[in-house]
Amino acid sequence: MLGSLPGLDVHYGRSNGVVACLLCWLNSIDHSVFGFSARIVGGIRRASPELPRCATPVITTVCALAGAALAWPAMVEVAAVHG
Repeated sequence: MLGSLPGLDVHYGRSNGVVACLLCWLNSIDHSVFGFSARIVGGIRRASPELPRCATPVITTVCALAGAALAWPAMVEVAAVHG
């Protein structure tokens, strides 16, 4: 079970989520080639029906990262509160 933050009634998992969001925003969305390609694919996917063949690896990676981002808080909640 995870301990509580000093002086607060929340566990360490809450701070992990905030730090993970900041790191993802700083490293992958605005300041990397992958973040740029994900933004481009997301914008062009609606406009061009022929793009899915080229964009499939980027789309698959973004979906996998989104699934991992969804699973992280569930894992922390189970480990922190329920044991």
